[in-house]
Amino acid sequence: MASRLYQDGQCDLDRLRATDDPANYVDELLRQSFPRETQTQALIRRHISKPNEVLTAGVLQVVFGGDVGAYDRAQADGTLIDAAERSF
Repeated sequence: MASRLYQDGQCDLDRLRATDDPANYVDELLRQSFPRETQTQALIRRHISKPNEVLTAGVLQVVFGGDVGAYDRAQADGTLIDAAERSF
């Protein structure tokens, strides 16, 4: 049964282990044909944190249509981080 899920040499795990940049890691997963499915996405969300720039650079401001007040309130009350968690 185990050989049906993974066979030695099927993936370059050493190359994945050597990757220290989250974006490059995900690119490498995709290059090696890891499945793009909800379980994989959940593992990525759990183990690869979002860059701080998502919040500090205002990447999520588009969600609020440029309403700076709404963005600031969402950042203050935690709604913004909740949206970020669900989006990435």
